[in-house]
Amino acid sequence: MQDDQLLADIGPEVLNGNAALWLGPAWQIPETNIAMRMSGLSWLAIWSESNGAEFASLLKDAWSRSDRLRKRVVVEVAGRMSDALGSYYALSEVCPFFYLRGRENSWDSMPERERRRARDEQVDAIGKIRSGTVIFIGFSKREGNYKHSR
Repeated sequence: MQDDQLLADIGPEVLNGNAALWLGPAWQIPETNIAMRMSGLSWLAIWSESNGAEFASLLKDAWSRSDRLRKRVVVEVAGRMSDALGSYYALSEVCPFFYLRGRENSWDSMPERERRRARDEQVDAIGKIRSGTVIFIGFSKREGNYKHSR
């Protein structure tokens, strides 16, 4: 599939709020104009392999000022999901921002087993997206980043 066709296919999904975002290890917050456009979208959820909080803060600020986006809240999930989201949560009400390596230095004192458990829970939350598109950005190469099964 050509890149322009891919963009044509996923564009409506993103604009309609039916897309989630996975920020890979090579992702860095983009220039201001692009970051502002990204923060103005109603993401279903965001998974970040960075431990920086800049983009989550930008999202919270942009969403709090928007009448359309203020209906949902960006919730930072820096460790165990139950600590931030409880047992039950609805993606229609919150946009979880999952820190897959902890937020800033929060995982430094956490035992390795707890880190794995927290990350696994956060990754497993992708199952809450029943139908929608997950956009992967910030990877150094296209192939081999995820597996697709039918």
